[in-house]
Amino acid sequence: MSTLHAAAEPATSEPGGVSRGVELYAQNCTACHGVGGGGDGPASLAFKPRPYNFRHLQPDVSEIDRVLRVGVPGTAMLAFPTLSEPDRQALAAYVRSLYGQAAEQGSLKAAAPVNKP
Repeated sequence: MSTLHAAAEPATSEPGGVSRGVELYAQNCTACHGVGGGGDGPASLAFKPRPYNFRHLQPDVSEIDRVLRVGVPGTAMLAFPTLSEPDRQALAAYVRSLYGQAAEQGSLKAAAPVNKP
């Protein structure tokens, strides 16, 4: 079951959007999706299916928002009902910025959104 897919809309370029997304990603996502978004976090080996690799396919903002609100049935991806809409948008901006990037080692960095065809 594929729940994330390539998108036509660009990543948001709101000031602070990606930087807030970095903070949220570090707090909520790295254990499963890994620092660089490759689905290779320390908890990832325990999951079938494995966590999504954001570097290979860029999910659209509305799909990220939906997944954060309701989770993905049949997977370890739970909903994050306490995230506000602005926080979901910031997290989506950061997740979309990971697309096409090489694996990062070390700390999370605020990256400029990458738009690939």
